[in-house]
Amino acid sequence: MTTDEQVVLIRQFRPGVARVCLEIPGGMVDRGEAPAAAAARELEEETGYVATRWRPLGVVAPNPAIQGNLLHTFLAEGAELAPAGGAVPDGNEVIAVELAALDEIGAMVRDGRIDHALVVAAFAHLTLERGGLGRR
Repeated sequence: MTTDEQVVLIRQFRPGVARVCLEIPGGMVDRGEAPAAAAARELEEETGYVATRWRPLGVVAPNPAIQGNLLHTFLAEGAELAPAGGAVPDGNEVIAVELAALDEIGAMVRDGRIDHALVVAAFAHLTLERGGLGRR
C-alpha cells in the first residue's frame, strides 16, 4: 500500500478461468526463502514497487482437502516505485499494474472485480487487522 493508502494491484491472465483477474502481487516461496522475503521479492518483480514496512497479517490453507500449502499474507506499507523502476515478471507472466484506493476494495469484492478467493482472504485479514468484521 502506498503512503496515501492506494493498493498496488495487478491484472494477470489466469488459465483456470480463461480471463484476466485483478489481484494483489504474490507468488511462490523459493526453497530456503522466508515468506516475508518472498513477498518483498514478488512485489518488486511483479510491480516494480518496494515497501518500507512489512507486517504479517495471517496465514490460510488454500485448499486443505487436497493441498498442504499455506498462503502467508503481509501488509506492505510505504510502497513506491523502486529506483531502478519497472517490474521484471517471470518469463510467462504478462502483468499490468494499477492502483486502487483502499476504501474502494470492498466494492470491488462485492461487484466481482476482485474474485480470486485468496485475494479476498487477504483483504479479510486486513479488515480484521484494522478492527473490522464483528462490529455492528
